[in-house]
Amino acid sequence: MKSVFLLFDSLTLQALECYGGTCVKTPNFNRLAERGITFDNHFVGSLPCIPARRDFHTGRLNFMHRGWGPLEPFDNSWVNMCEEQKNMHTHIITDHDHYFEQGGMGYCHQFSTFEYIRGQECDHWKAIVDDRTEKWQKKFHPKHYPTGADDQYGHPQDAQWIVDIMRKNRRSHMSNCEYMEQEQDYCTPRCFATAMDFLNDNYNSKKDWLLWLECFDPHEPFHVPDRFLPDDDDGRALNWPFYNKTWEDDDEKKKICYSYYGLVAMVDTYLGKMLDFFDANNMWDDICVVMTTDHGFLLGEHDWWAKMRQPYYQEIAHIPLIICHPKYKHQAGTRRSALTQTPDIMPTMLDLLGIDIPTEVQGKSLVPVLENDTKIHDSVMLGAFGGSIGITDGHHMYYCFPVPVDSEKSEDYQLHQYTTLPIHMKRYYADVEFDSMQIHGTFDFTKNIPVLKFMGDHVPQITLLQEDKDGSRLYDLDNDPKQRTPIFDHGDNTTEHSKAIVYRLRQNITDILRRHDAPQEIYTIYGLSAG
Repeated sequence: MKSVFLLFDSLTLQALECYGGTCVKTPNFNRLAERGITFDNHFVGSLPCIPARRDFHTGRLNFMHRGWGPLEPFDNSWVNMCEEQKNMHTHIITDHDHYFEQGGMGYCHQFSTFEYIRGQECDHWKAIVDDRTEKWQKKFHPKHYPTGADDQYGHPQDAQWIVDIMRKNRRSHMSNCEYMEQEQDYCTPRCFATAMDFLNDNYNSKKDWLLWLECFDPHEPFHVPDRFLPDDDDGRALNWPFYNKTWEDDDEKKKICYSYYGLVAMVDTYLGKMLDFFDANNMWDDICVVMTTDHGFLLGEHDWWAKMRQPYYQEIAHIPLIICHPKYKHQAGTRRSALTQTPDIMPTMLDLLGIDIPTEVQGKSLVPVLENDTKIHDSVMLGAFGGSIGITDGHHMYYCFPVPVDSEKSEDYQLHQYTTLPIHMKRYYADVEFDSMQIHGTFDFTKNIPVLKFMGDHVPQITLLQEDKDGSRLYDLDNDPKQRTPIFDHGDNTTEHSKAIVYRLRQNITDILRRHDAPQEIYTIYGLSAG
């Protein structure tokens, strides 16, 4: 069996017609849904990008133990298991630049071979030394891009260190854009062109293979060729919103959203070329295709642009999943309501390939769900290191926030990171972080390898989007899918019925934490019982 894993970054479920989206035409995602089985209650696990990919590889939630970071030496990657146990050739094609930062080590090296398409986001790719301020002022909107030293740049509430980092990153993007004048120069067309080269070379191979095609689009910046934008677009790029409250005027907000939906349309167009190849070469009887994303994105909903907004609203947490497999072609075009999430992908792929699932895996194989709409989870838990913990039973979503601590935090309330590889997103741990280092010992998933324990207060994402201090709350997703009014928030609207739901979901959080051998302080920080 040959396999293609399609991973798009920040692909919101609401953007796809096969999930009821109306803002952009996505005929090729529709084609994929007609070929496969569409999951209607699929959710994220660990957030954001790289933590989600560790879930994909290992079949476990990881956000309770550390934040953004590499694969650990004790992690079992299903990709590597395919090569070692089934002699499959595994190949990744990606333009996801975070893999090639310090905090993305180890992921691409699980594959037999890999190809990196340069130029996305803040990839420090093309060197432009001379001043191009005058040219860039005509191409990029000053609200999102710095083109002069005195520009009013960034969100008014952003700290200066955030602005300084974004200024550097966006200069890299503007430099890269100088080399993307034609549509075929953009990253998504180049990713798919490279994938088509792989398919042309290998589609009729007698040996099984896995192609992992991962496109950074439609992640921000929403850099898209003109043909996917409205005719009245003014030409200056306003397409990289800050993870903060919306502050643009109504026309500017529309322009940002049009750019996002333009990227979705471009992804859909190039997906169609791959589906055409499968059709023309009669591949559907010998290929498994899985399509999903790592998380969604707030496109102004709840007055935010963000993916790490607290709490993780449905626009972030509820994501698409479509699976096509020749064994289940009689189920083509059907849908599933079973509750599923990102860590389920790893055991599903192993199950489909006949590989034993490692004992530490906590995700559930979706193979039973492919045949029948079988319940495999009572609830699924999601979150980010240091942020709120979300849990859903498919009908309710509860967010458990850290317990407020009035006095200086005691050791019991101190968040820690547990790792053998002390690396953040773009740098090694700083000297001050090593001052807190201890030898922790092992967890039940570390294969007797001891890990280091560091205080977690130096991790930027803990406080970056924590403006919402309202605390834990419960939403009724059946009657309030847009999550406008909580039915439990310690206010007057709380009923005995909603209290009972919260009690049950908090018990479920505790059970899932225990199965993942979560650190003891997690229970204390979130006011949960570890008993």
